[in-house]
Amino acid sequence: MISTKPRRIRPGDRSRIAAPSAPRLARDREVEVQLFATLQPYLPPGAVGDQAYLELPDGSTVAQVQPPSYSDHFSCLTVVNGHDASPDQVLTPGDVVACFPLAGGL
Repeated sequence: MISTKPRRIRPGDRSRIAAPSAPRLARDREVEVQLFATLQPYLPPGAVGDQAYLELPDGSTVAQVQPPSYSDHFSCLTVVNGHDASPDQVLTPGDVVACFPLAGGL
């Protein structure tokens, strides 16, 4: 699952930044989760770049893959397969969930 605490990225830690040598496809029971910008530190260990692959039980929802401590304080835009998604949307294997932090400004 997605981490409840952000991980610190130390200078010189390129393992989280380097792109994989070949794109990885989700396995049969996996969902691809992409967390962008300030959400990236919430990715689980082993994530590469801005994405992780999670094996989820049947009936898992979007809310279960959103970073919990982040969503308690801030909002994020979540899309599943490129379409706006509600927190109660049920995920199916092969779905791609992308979360973008909302930015405010003048």
